[in-house]
Amino acid sequence: ALSADLRIAARSARLIPGWGRLAFSGDFGGAWFLTRLVGPSVALQLLVDGSPIDTDLALRLGLLNRVVDDADLRSAALEWAAEIAAGPTGAWAGVKANIAEAQELPLAQALLGESERMVRCATSDEHRAAVRAWLDAATQRAAAKGDG
Repeated sequence: ALSADLRIAARSARLIPGWGRLAFSGDFGGAWFLTRLVGPSVALQLLVDGSPIDTDLALRLGLLNRVVDDADLRSAALEWAAEIAAGPTGAWAGVKANIAEAQELPLAQALLGESERMVRCATSDEHRAAVRAWLDAATQRAAAKGDG
């Protein structure tokens, strides 16, 4: 789950970093992802301690993005996914690239990539539609207030 871009869990979920209990060092990138999410010191603590992590702590550490009631997990996850999928997917791809580069490149280089992606977004149909929707909403708010 740590490799997912966004993570949602039911309130009763517990994350158990249990490799140590089985005398394993870890595998499948768990330590790699965990280190990037919480930093090396906290990753080491969680992996060596091996205690279950409740959703409150997981949320505070950034291991989870959202926690919902158990009964709502499926619908909340599907609703969140639908909201993201309905958004400007080209912009989301640019955001992911910006974040990936922010972890690897010096600022000056990252700014070049961000600028290129921003220009691409500014010329996209998604951007034009979003600006039109924003202007329409602003016009409607002004009309409702009697300003327009």
